[in-house]
Amino acid sequence: GKARIVKSSPSNEISRDIGAKLTPLDNNLKEKLGLNYGIKVSEITGGKFAEVGIPEGFIILQINNRKVKAKTDVYEIMDQIKQKDGGILIKGINPDGSKGYYGFGLE
Repeated sequence: GKARIVKSSPSNEISRDIGAKLTPLDNNLKEKLGLNYGIKVSEITGGKFAEVGIPEGFIILQINNRKVKAKTDVYEIMDQIKQKDGGILIKGINPDGSKGYYGFGLE
């Protein structure tokens, strides 16, 4: 028979594209940095994040000026941008506490 095409969910596709594991911020970290939102990049497995040099431990605060409060926000925002072949600008905090800005295209 014909192979069925399984449409992977946007989050799986975007997850593969960016090549990163995302985890919620724990309360200690939020307090230490004075944040009330954000998502941590806990692991880089190769992909867009690796290409542009986003480090493990980076905290994503905004994508294209939209606040990121949950993992699903990252996938939803990026999926919408991907539909339009748009560019991504990620703002956040590097592991050393400095501000980080990383940009790339999603096609």
